[in-house]
Amino acid sequence: MQSKKSSSATGSQTSSNVHLGFRPDIQGMRALAILLVVGSHAGIPGFAGGYIGVDIFFVLSGYLISGLLIKEADSNHRIDFLQFYARRFKRLLPALLTVVLGTSLLAYYIYAPFEQSSQSQAAFTVPLWLSNVYFSFSDFDYFSTQSTGNLFLHTWSLAVEEQFYLIWPLLIFAFLLQKNSTLNEVVNRQHNLSIGLAFIFFVSLLICIYWSYMAPLLAFYLMPARAWQFALGGIIFLLADGKIALPKNIQTAKHYTIMSYLGISMIAVTMLYLDGEQVYPGLNALLPTTGAALLLYSGLAPVSTLVNRVLSVSCLQKIGDLSYSWYLWHWPILLFGASLFPDSGLTMKISLLAVSLILAQCTYILIESPLRHYRQFTLRPVMTVFLALFFMGTAVAAIKGWEIKSTNIAAQAEQSRFLQARSQLPAIYAMGCDDWFSDARILACTFGDDNAERKAVLIGDSIGVQWFSGLAEPLVNAGWQFIVLTKSSCPIVDEEIFYARIGSIYEVCSIWRDEALKRISDIQPELVFIGSQSGYNFSAEQWQNGTSRILSALTPVSKSVFIIRGTEKLPLDGPACLARQNWQPDLFSRFNDCVFEHEENTDDIMLSAISTAAADFKNAYILDLNSLVCPQHKCRAELNGLVVFRDDQHLTNSFVRSQSEAIMTKVKIFHEL
Repeated sequence: MQSKKSSSATGSQTSSNVHLGFRPDIQGMRALAILLVVGSHAGIPGFAGGYIGVDIFFVLSGYLISGLLIKEADSNHRIDFLQFYARRFKRLLPALLTVVLGTSLLAYYIYAPFEQSSQSQAAFTVPLWLSNVYFSFSDFDYFSTQSTGNLFLHTWSLAVEEQFYLIWPLLIFAFLLQKNSTLNEVVNRQHNLSIGLAFIFFVSLLICIYWSYMAPLLAFYLMPARAWQFALGGIIFLLADGKIALPKNIQTAKHYTIMSYLGISMIAVTMLYLDGEQVYPGLNALLPTTGAALLLYSGLAPVSTLVNRVLSVSCLQKIGDLSYSWYLWHWPILLFGASLFPDSGLTMKISLLAVSLILAQCTYILIESPLRHYRQFTLRPVMTVFLALFFMGTAVAAIKGWEIKSTNIAAQAEQSRFLQARSQLPAIYAMGCDDWFSDARILACTFGDDNAERKAVLIGDSIGVQWFSGLAEPLVNAGWQFIVLTKSSCPIVDEEIFYARIGSIYEVCSIWRDEALKRISDIQPELVFIGSQSGYNFSAEQWQNGTSRILSALTPVSKSVFIIRGTEKLPLDGPACLARQNWQPDLFSRFNDCVFEHEENTDDIMLSAISTAAADFKNAYILDLNSLVCPQHKCRAELNGLVVFRDDQHLTNSFVRSQSEAIMTKVKIFHEL
């Protein structure tokens, strides 16, 4: 059966004078890909690695777009570049602009003005198909908590797609040409195409692997590191079109069946294995990408395989139709839901996915389908491109206006105090005490008299050293010398940790921690305070044993060692919650009072493990300050007129200073000051 349907990586379809044969299994693969992605983003159990759905989309795009271009070249002896770009704009841009502008409008009413300013900066790049570049150079790690609040993060893959559409026709055209010849006079096209696509595959894969370890954000977001996935899709098309010949003796029903089972198994295994803690894409992307290619290849079977029949069922066909719009809507709807219902569980997230699916259906019926079939756009590609550029420019101008307005509102007195809470950091950061992940140098910050007889050391990550002012000021005022050793995201636990921001084991942390312990041994302080956040991905055994090894090094050189329990983590950003409450219409603000019930067992794994470790050392103690942050088990974003949190887990310096007396009272229980 012939059809006018083709596809982009996120489920888009196009009409052309040259058509590919409609394959329902491809529509099912789109459905599979989008279900994996939305399941991952919603946090559905078993879908942690579902972000590989994007890799499936890339392979599909490579297959379908390469096929359209190659078929056109074979049929017409040329490639109509203007018509190709016009079709891409017609198919992808209307729904994209609808969602971007709709999301921006909702963000204006739901998000705080200072949040809108940062959101609009990302939104500005989306109509220009440059959001992947924005995120790659803005230190937005796809797997980090920092990135989860950006409404437009998911558009990075659409930008990669559009950049692929921009250069792919030119590459296909170049591969089909011989020197000093015209397109209809070329020879050995199959050879040129095969060699060209294979070259792109291997070069891009090498770039991907290299960047995954040396520059992980570039590997994840930028098109050169993803081109191998598109090229693999193109190679599968060459197999489908007979341009790469396979031995006849392997083209059997059994052969295709094995390939289909192998392909779906690769995708399933990868989804279950990945959880955001591995280097990605790199070599880890080979398995799902190859699996998608094998599924595509198995669809060439003369008799449909079981896997392909499942992919062809009607419900998956319908989801495949909506995959592009659903991809656009699901992420911002999940984030808006998290803003309005911060304590919501899995049921609420699934409900939000249902809402996004309804919006996708409306967008498909009202925007995508009518404009895709509007013949004037096909007959007049110049007009289509002109209108596309006009609406892109209009959207960019509107978003820029939103950014200016939100920035001005955020500067007003009633909002500025919430934004200022963001910068309420301890003084140590302005003094350059932390090199973060860039270097293992020990950059100690020292306070008080160098000749002081009594010395104290605070060592920790950013959660630990946020208590600096509450500890240092009273001790320095009492004549102590106070020394700070800190490395952000580096737990004071003698265990290796994978750091998603750099895409590998955080070796700098391990080296720095060992050197810091040696420095403390040289200082021989009377007091040592250790602080780490509770959210590190350690088992109970790792927490206990890793803490024991730290205490073994510190307790012999200090009179008292205090392990500060990790601060409670809010379900959302503290200053943002307060600013939203001040800004939002009553319809939205009534959903959240910025007070969160704290369950005592939230971080029992850490508390129990470090308590067990400390019990083996007579001069090691647990310093639990969480009752100061969340009195009566209620965590408030604002307490006694002070903003408590500067994000979702770090405390403001003004709040910590206000707790100095209470902190010292807890310390005196164990150590005579």
